[in-house]
Amino acid sequence: MKTAFQVRQSVLASTFAKNIFLVLFTIFAVNFYISYFYSDVFLKFREDNMTILILRENVGQFLQQRLPAGQHLEFEETISEAKKAELLGLDDGISDEAKRIMKELNITNAGENGAPVIFPQNLSTEISKLKDLMYKTYGYNALASSMISLNRALPDNRSDYCKMKKYPKDLPKVSIIIQFHDDDWMLLMRTVHSILLRSPYHLIEEILLIHDVSEREYFKEKLENYIKKIPKIRLIRSHRRQGIISARILGARNAVGPVLIFIDSHCEVTTGWLEPILARFVEAPNAVLWGKISTMSPDTMQVWTNSEAGRIGSFRWNLNFEYMDVDWYEGDKPTPKFEPKPSVTILGACFAIRKDFFHKIGLMDPDFDMWGGEDVELAFRAWMCGGQVNKIPCSVVVHMFKSHTYSVNTKANDGALYNNDRIAEIWLDEEYKKYYYRSVGHTKDRNFGNITERLELKKSLGCKSFKWFLENVHPKMGVPDEIRRPEDKEFR
Repeated sequence: MKTAFQVRQSVLASTFAKNIFLVLFTIFAVNFYISYFYSDVFLKFREDNMTILILRENVGQFLQQRLPAGQHLEFEETISEAKKAELLGLDDGISDEAKRIMKELNITNAGENGAPVIFPQNLSTEISKLKDLMYKTYGYNALASSMISLNRALPDNRSDYCKMKKYPKDLPKVSIIIQFHDDDWMLLMRTVHSILLRSPYHLIEEILLIHDVSEREYFKEKLENYIKKIPKIRLIRSHRRQGIISARILGARNAVGPVLIFIDSHCEVTTGWLEPILARFVEAPNAVLWGKISTMSPDTMQVWTNSEAGRIGSFRWNLNFEYMDVDWYEGDKPTPKFEPKPSVTILGACFAIRKDFFHKIGLMDPDFDMWGGEDVELAFRAWMCGGQVNKIPCSVVVHMFKSHTYSVNTKANDGALYNNDRIAEIWLDEEYKKYYYRSVGHTKDRNFGNITERLELKKSLGCKSFKWFLENVHPKMGVPDEIRRPEDKEFR
């Protein structure tokens, strides 16, 4: 027979067990209730063996506070891009109107894995007119883009070598600079989302959006509200029209990270794009780097990528960029296929440079017109003034060439030609200038602005001659004995 003390102990134990059960059940019920009924309001994080519930509208602030401080919130290599998008609060961005048109055209999962968006031939008059208007406005099929998730997946067609390569954890942080003007909202934000989803979060110091004056309403209050919800994004608004070159200078002067990456607003980065770029700076801090540039169709948004190492950059005698076969350039001294390769020039769609080196060699020419030639000029300056240019085959970025580019030039009827004239007068030795001017079909009498400061910069940096550049960097660049026609290959 139990004593009173034993009965009391038994009752207390039973009551304690019931209370424990009720607490655990309540925690489970609340957790299930929130997960099931309020998943659009709260997000759950697992941090230091504790579950934390965060309002979705505060997730950006939460991540800003936690991750840079070195807390143990991990979602880099262990979760899918879809889950990462959820954690970062990145919506797909597809509007109700776009969904209505997709339903009418029987289109699902538009553009996923880089697949083309194909419209049926029998479009209604309404949709056909809208498609044509949007194409004319933005220079590509913006209606198709409106149907594609901002978080769309892209194929990872890197070589096995690139996929298996390991990089140090303590790589330098980067400021990623995106200038934009009258761009389409979906195309710009897909660039931003792809960076956030496919970059190690701790390596991104910031994403700088340089607003180069626009009349688009969605770049006003909507943009301000949007970036408040997304971590690590900073908006800088220019008060006057800059153009690509000056907007990038503005970004470089305001950037915080030790490494700068400039990327066009109509790009999407692919898996593993960032680490090989940053790792190269550990070995070559005075380098200008660019990766493999794959193509996105302006008509269907289809993405073409492959596992090839790609080509390197070169130029013609009119000082325009062109691609060059790397095997022909390297000849009997090839470098490992997917290792960094010397490149004569870069393509300006996406390139990287250390901030200190960029400032040391004079940023970009501030007297250039709005766009054109800046990529070739920067490559010349890097090579001749103590640096180098490398192609990084394991870094792949997808870029769209729109059907139209900037239509406004402020300093000449042809801004690109004005810029190339400046390149020739500053960086080409006197004996080589004639090849440029004969190639473009005009004389030195044209206006190319004041070049005194850039010549002084060249002298102060102790830059080498263009003859040295041809002999040491591009010895296979043919120098014509005479110029016949600009279209002749040997004179380009």
